[in-house]
Amino acid sequence: MKKSLRWGAAVATAAVATMTLASCGFSGGSGGSSGGAQTLDLMVASYSDNTKAEWQQIIKDFEAKNSDIKVNLDVESWTDINNVIKTRIQAQKQPDILNIDAFAGFAADDLLYPAKDIVSSSTLNDFQDAFKKNASIDGTQYGLPFIASARALFYNKDDFSKAGISAPPKTWAEFEEDAGKLKAAGVTPTACRSAARRRRPRPRSGSTEPAAATATPRS
Repeated sequence: MKKSLRWGAAVATAAVATMTLASCGFSGGSGGSSGGAQTLDLMVASYSDNTKAEWQQIIKDFEAKNSDIKVNLDVESWTDINNVIKTRIQAQKQPDILNIDAFAGFAADDLLYPAKDIVSSSTLNDFQDAFKKNASIDGTQYGLPFIASARALFYNKDDFSKAGISAPPKTWAEFEEDAGKLKAAGVTPTACRSAARRRRPRPRSGSTEPAAATATPRS
C-alpha cells in the first residue's frame, strides 16, 4: 500500500482501536476542503443503538470549537466494519479516522502514522502507561484509547472447593495455577461467550484495558 494511503494515528486499541489514517487531511489524503473548511472522514463501530447519536453530539461540540473543520460520520456494524474498511482501502477511499478492534495488520502494511506524529506530547502523556502499551506495537504507539473497562471474572465456589482452592486468584500466575487444579479435578477451567456473540475482543484476565481504539490513516 502506498504511503499516500497511510493513516495518521490510531486512537484506541487492545480490544478495539481507533486509528487515524495518514490519508486524512493531516497530510493530504482523503481529507479535503469543503467551502473553505477542512473535511475529515470518521468511521466508527456501532456499540449500541445510541452510538450514532453520541458521535453526532461529539462532532457537533468539536465543530463548534473548530469552525474550520467538518467531520463526516460513518457508523458501521461490528459484523461489517472489517470488510468495509478493507474495501475502502483497496479503492483508496479509506476514512481519516477509524474506530476498530485491531490495527496490527494496518501497521504491518505501513498504513498508520505513529500517534506521536499526529497528537501532541501532552495529550499522549495524559494516557495511563498500561493503555499506551496496549496501543503500541514493538514500542511504537499507534492507537489512542478512548474507552476503558474493567472486566470481571465469575467463579463457582463449589468447583473451587472441589479443586481445593480456597480463594479466587489475584494474579495471572494464580489464575493459571488454579485453572490447572480445576482441570485436574475434572472441572472445565474457563468458559466464555462464543465468537459469534462477541462484539468486542476480550482483554487479558485481571487487566483493565481500552475497549476501543482510533487511528488515522496516512495520506
